[in-house]
Amino acid sequence: MVYIGCSYSLLHHHSDEWERDLAQMAAAGHNVIRVGELLASWDLFEQEPGRPDLSSLDSAFALATKHSMKVLLGTGASSPPVWLRSRHPDILIEDRAGISYPPGAMWGWACINHPAYLQEADRYLGQLLDRYGNHPSLLGWQIHNEAGYPFIADEGKLQPGWYDYNAHTINAFRNWLRKQYETIDALNNAWLWVPSNQRFASFDDVDAPRRTPAEWAVPKSWLDWRMFCCDNFNSLIKRQHEQIKKHSPQTVTMTNMYGAAYDRDGRLGINIWTLPKQCDVIGFDCYPGMQMKTAEQTGRPVPQIDSPTAWFLDFARSVAKQNGKELWLPEMESGPLGGWVKGPQYATTASDIRRWGLMGLARGARMILYQGYREWPSLPLHWGALADWHGKGTERLAASAQLAKLIANHGDQLGKAQPINAQVALLHCQRSTVFSASVGAQDYANEAMQNMYETLWKLGYTVDYIAPERLAALQDYRLLIVPFVPLLSQASAQAIAEYVDRGATVITMPRTAMVDDNCHVWKSRPGGGLNEVIGATETGLWVEDDIKVQAAVGKKRFSLTGMHHRQQQDLAADTIVLGEFANGDPAITVHKYGAGQAIHFATHMDLVSDRNRNYLDFWHSLLIDLGLRPDVEVLAENDYLLDMRLLRHDDGTLLLFVANEGDLPVSAKLRLPAYDVHAAQNLWNIGLIECDKKGVLSLKLPASEALVALLSTN
Repeated sequence: MVYIGCSYSLLHHHSDEWERDLAQMAAAGHNVIRVGELLASWDLFEQEPGRPDLSSLDSAFALATKHSMKVLLGTGASSPPVWLRSRHPDILIEDRAGISYPPGAMWGWACINHPAYLQEADRYLGQLLDRYGNHPSLLGWQIHNEAGYPFIADEGKLQPGWYDYNAHTINAFRNWLRKQYETIDALNNAWLWVPSNQRFASFDDVDAPRRTPAEWAVPKSWLDWRMFCCDNFNSLIKRQHEQIKKHSPQTVTMTNMYGAAYDRDGRLGINIWTLPKQCDVIGFDCYPGMQMKTAEQTGRPVPQIDSPTAWFLDFARSVAKQNGKELWLPEMESGPLGGWVKGPQYATTASDIRRWGLMGLARGARMILYQGYREWPSLPLHWGALADWHGKGTERLAASAQLAKLIANHGDQLGKAQPINAQVALLHCQRSTVFSASVGAQDYANEAMQNMYETLWKLGYTVDYIAPERLAALQDYRLLIVPFVPLLSQASAQAIAEYVDRGATVITMPRTAMVDDNCHVWKSRPGGGLNEVIGATETGLWVEDDIKVQAAVGKKRFSLTGMHHRQQQDLAADTIVLGEFANGDPAITVHKYGAGQAIHFATHMDLVSDRNRNYLDFWHSLLIDLGLRPDVEVLAENDYLLDMRLLRHDDGTLLLFVANEGDLPVSAKLRLPAYDVHAAQNLWNIGLIECDKKGVLSLKLPASEALVALLSTN
């Protein structure tokens, strides 16, 4: 089943309008509404303790039932009522300066370790379960809303604060450390660091660190603190999941995360790879317009993507896939948004609604919910919707109806098709991301991951992100790329070595495996034995600009520019040089290891942001030389921004989704190297795909639009 619908915050609209609004949703083909998750939640339904008014929720369920729609209901955990703060003044989260979070700002202001919060959240959810837990129109439960600490910075500050230093959270941190280390000596050894070299006699003496390693705090203590925060939110989601399952075992639970959702520096306190394990389904909130650069910034007549929508959709798909969870998109951008009085930051169009929706379906998403159905007069932040202030449908509502019609007509095909297996995996390590950010390398870690993805995306490759825990199952992929990942454990290094030994290829960069799991520098780099895999050991490292590299792949030669680091190495006798620096030192090497091979870059090709033809040609030639053909190949040099994804049915037929993320129409020839295609049936009335006798596909697609076609294969 594929669901499509909207968030609808009842108490933000007059009750006389509810019937009309839900009728319009149903007429547009929507089959689910989301209520009670944040706006119009616990804080509004129970304004006095023990005296809830759930009449509006009763109406929502009655109207949903009348219009054959399902309800996704929030547990209220993200938005506690004001009286909870009044009764328990110490319940507020605190930043590292000991300042309590101000009232009336973002959700997530309550300490999730405070006994009163946990007790009252259990009680409130219990009331909802007793009333709606077995309601025939209940689709499932949303637990919390974009769990994590507040991500909005105070005015005048560049970054949000660091949370939570409430005494209850610090006590929970100490208990977490006891389980991790068992003895205080083990903790003291792990936290060893020359500038401070603290030694604790008891876990009760340990405090949560209030400075980052860039401010000369102990790196491992900071890493432990932020990873504890991740486990802490996991515990809250799991707690509510178990309460729901105890009452209604068959009911589906979901928690949602924002955008690509990975925590860029640890401030959110969540781990995208482990949070999905705590419930049945994982949801990702998708706001591509927030990634747009304005026309003024680009000098182009229309806004341009700053990073491809595909990037965070594929990240979401990878997280769901690795955790064996169904992927939902419970908040999809529905209208012009952002910018407050100066807004909107981006004017979302009907073509965006169509394109982004199809791109979500191309990742196997089983739910698309727009945030929200109607404009909200009470929000000064510009937040567009499918219907205007008066409840009148816009062209965006009509666009959502087109998607709903596709789902209604081809729901069985969409529901059963699965994205094809990727050939290439990119390693993403949350621990390494937090470490990198804490020592001032946040830009390196994030840019490297995104740059490598964009290169492969432009060349037509499907890419999976994987976490270190997934390394043991790497045989699913023919190539693993390890972008800027300085922290790598011994176990992860060993798993990579075994993966290569079995016959696959790994690509590494200069700072790969710089430090171990305790943030201590590996004596031989790359550490964990990876120097034996790549056939090289670092002997020196220089920071330079404009690093020139001459490289050869097959009979082609390339002039490339590296970034930031120039690494000097001792090479094993059987290591082959593919590229050299200007001084003749090896810049790109290949080394046979077991049945596989390792390619090592001694400068950062993962940080190169210049997507010129020469750079793309180099990566294309390298991947082809490795025997990796694109999943969908454009048969000409191009500057198209095409997102191309394949889904496969058990009967051998394929669904091909193509989205044009550019501002110009596209006419192109496509080929699927791994499949013998003999027919194409267009399932969408915008754009066109035709198949010739040789299996070559002719594509015509307007600017900013997308299409989907059913392909028959021999």
